[in-house]
Amino acid sequence: MLKAKEEGLIGGIGLSSHSLPMYIEGMNALPIDLILIWCNCLEDMYLPEIHQAIFPFAREHHIGITAMKPLADGFLYRSPRQAMRYAYSNQPDVLVCGMNTEKHVSDAVESICKGPMTDAEREQWLTDAPELGSYICRQCGECSGSLMELFRLEGYADRQMIDYLEHDPADYALRLRLSGWFAQKEYAAAVFREINWSAVKLLEDSEAVSCPYNIDVPRKVRLSLAKLSGENPDII
Repeated sequence: MLKAKEEGLIGGIGLSSHSLPMYIEGMNALPIDLILIWCNCLEDMYLPEIHQAIFPFAREHHIGITAMKPLADGFLYRSPRQAMRYAYSNQPDVLVCGMNTEKHVSDAVESICKGPMTDAEREQWLTDAPELGSYICRQCGECSGSLMELFRLEGYADRQMIDYLEHDPADYALRLRLSGWFAQKEYAAAVFREINWSAVKLLEDSEAVSCPYNIDVPRKVRLSLAKLSGENPDII
């Protein structure tokens, strides 16, 4: 690709990956011109390094940012306009979204014409988003650092989609299909084993939390521990 660029056969080199470290490694090692990276309110809740490290690095080195998956692979189908505006407010150079119908195109055009969300709108959206509901951690800081890290690892395991709450059959099927999309469950389990948390301490910490998003934090801790340790969450 370097030779092709030197010879003028291609105009630039792009990079995309399902592994976040690959972005920083790739942008450091090669003259990357453009990255394609997921950008939505679901992934933001457990992958803060996208906006804390990858976006800033790309902007500092004049690397274009193409943001994909604003609807989180279709998971945010109930609120596409808000999801598009949320992704747009992360200020990518280009925002791309797969579309299957004319209505999808109309929704996207309407969203972009309305402009990015304000900070106040983003905060309200994180509270109201039906897909995030009363299970997905918003990393708001009310929990201890250990609890937030535990929930981040749960996100790596299944994107916090499998919550063992009531869903209609179609929504449940979608969650099952998308929960392993990035295939990071083994990585999450390995990190979990390395940290070697005290389950008793995590549960004690969770009892003191008053979650502003109405998440049953002790229950979420038990489910996260079961998912990451290989136990059967069905017994929770």
